[in-house]
Amino acid sequence: MQAERSLKTAKETAKIVGSQEDYQRLGLSDTIQIREDALRTTGQKGEYEWWYYDAKMNDGSTLVVTFFSNNPTDNAEGFHPSVKVELTRADGTEVADMVSYPAESCSFSKDRCSVQIGDNRFEGDLHEYHIVIKTEKIEADITLTRSVPSWRPQTGHVFFGDKKYFAWLPSVPEGETHAQVLVAGKAETYDGVGYHDHNWGNAPMMNVLHHWYWGRAKIGPYTVISCYLTSTKKYGYTHLPIFMLAKGDKLICDDASKVQFSQLNPTLSKETGKHYHEKLVYEYEGDEGHFRITYHVNSMLTSFSLLADQGVDPTKFQKLMLRCMDLDPTYDRFSGTATLERIENGVVTEAYDAPAVWEMMYFHLDRDV
Repeated sequence: MQAERSLKTAKETAKIVGSQEDYQRLGLSDTIQIREDALRTTGQKGEYEWWYYDAKMNDGSTLVVTFFSNNPTDNAEGFHPSVKVELTRADGTEVADMVSYPAESCSFSKDRCSVQIGDNRFEGDLHEYHIVIKTEKIEADITLTRSVPSWRPQTGHVFFGDKKYFAWLPSVPEGETHAQVLVAGKAETYDGVGYHDHNWGNAPMMNVLHHWYWGRAKIGPYTVISCYLTSTKKYGYTHLPIFMLAKGDKLICDDASKVQFSQLNPTLSKETGKHYHEKLVYEYEGDEGHFRITYHVNSMLTSFSLLADQGVDPTKFQKLMLRCMDLDPTYDRFSGTATLERIENGVVTEAYDAPAVWEMMYFHLDRDV
């Protein structure tokens, strides 16, 4: 499958920008600055931004935390902050909470990652991060220390036409993490491998993106970040792969034009009615080597409508209207196994397996594009 595909009927294009002019226009360079993990939006209508952390703990538990200045499905003007936290223990039990706060009780630094939403904090400097969660259901004190350098695909900006964009910065592609958690008065302690990224944009995501797969994994000595975006019909259902592979603390390759993507074994989610794929394959072949990363689904951690996640229960008429507009925003998160193979002259010379968590964000009706 081609790295980028645009239908001839599309009036505008979608692409990850990375020319010298693009870097200058965006005020960026090859060196990632601390300010890139600070507030990047202004609260204008259609803007959104979030800071994300997830961890795979040594005992098999997962912890996911997201700080929103605005929810990506919210088109309102101004800031509407919220915090979402999900702890899935190794035995499958889950504690989750999502709480919204008035903007006046929150603050966002423009110089560095320093986000305060109610009593919750997300702070760091591209190397060390400290996250504090305090909700009625769960409290947590989390540290994250970077072990793989901060990275972004070129400028980290995907432009849809000339002005609309979605930006992404994996500030911590991989790091050591420690979490002290308190649930119902009982303390729990976790250690594992964590990740943090920062996302923002200036156009409602469902207007520019049809769906995406995103995943990351620590596989043996390797760290992989993989993503496959598909734009909306207006932008030609363009396919945009994003790929990074590091070994230890060294980047090996990140040229997405050399990636072939395959999605196999389609299966229907009973919760969302969307098809997902039980097997995803990212195959990279370049001067740096030939690598194949395969994600295998073992279980579904989360599957829900984004409307329900915001407390909205559409009527039958509203659901019909959404379908007429080709809208059906849903989210699925999977747990499974990631396999990395290094191939030389057609022979697998290295092979590793590891647990992994990945997601499918799907804004529109189920469609094979």
